[in-house]
Amino acid sequence: MNSIAPSVGVFSKEDIHQQLQRIIADRIFADSEILQKFLFFIAQETQEGRSNQLKEYTIGLNVLQKPINFDPRLDAIVRIHACRLRRALHNYYQLPGADDPIHIAMPKGGYILVFSDNRLKRGNENADHRDKEIMSEFESIDAIKNLLRADMQYCDDRIMITVRMLNIETNDEIWSQVIEYKVSNSHGWDIQEDISRKLMAIVGEYCKFIEENVARSSRMAVA
Repeated sequence: MNSIAPSVGVFSKEDIHQQLQRIIADRIFADSEILQKFLFFIAQETQEGRSNQLKEYTIGLNVLQKPINFDPRLDAIVRIHACRLRRALHNYYQLPGADDPIHIAMPKGGYILVFSDNRLKRGNENADHRDKEIMSEFESIDAIKNLLRADMQYCDDRIMITVRMLNIETNDEIWSQVIEYKVSNSHGWDIQEDISRKLMAIVGEYCKFIEENVARSSRMAVA
């Protein structure tokens, strides 16, 4: 299994404990004692800095009560329940936990939990959705073979949105603009509305650019 660095430093143990309680209270986990035990065990080991000890053998003994001679090479039971846990966490955050403050996932390749800001994750998904909407709008325009693309990145306490105009055929960048924000706990995701307004303003400028070029092309064709 590959080693994946856990990200627990930004959340307190109490915050994570409360999030775990929310998860196991949902019916996805409430009916499975194994999933609950599996989740709490690897969460505790990750928080206590013992993530390097999260191996199939350790989980088999501590979660599944396997005997000391348990051999994960011959018995895939830990991997089976790990797949169930990944799927359960994914399903939980699709609807019941969509608005929870902390997102918990267990990436493939290991048994280490990754804790992230669920608001940031939703923000990235919203940005991807806006990106697809923008591209679908402009790809339908044949007169000008350009599209507008918006990518959002999060680094430390800053959000950077890069808006670029690209030529569809050559993928050459025609122009770009960066919108940057410093995020703090005081205003958090209140900046989403401002980001949307600025993106719409940029889209408006792009539409004007298209109209002017279409009009110019029409005049030249008539001449």
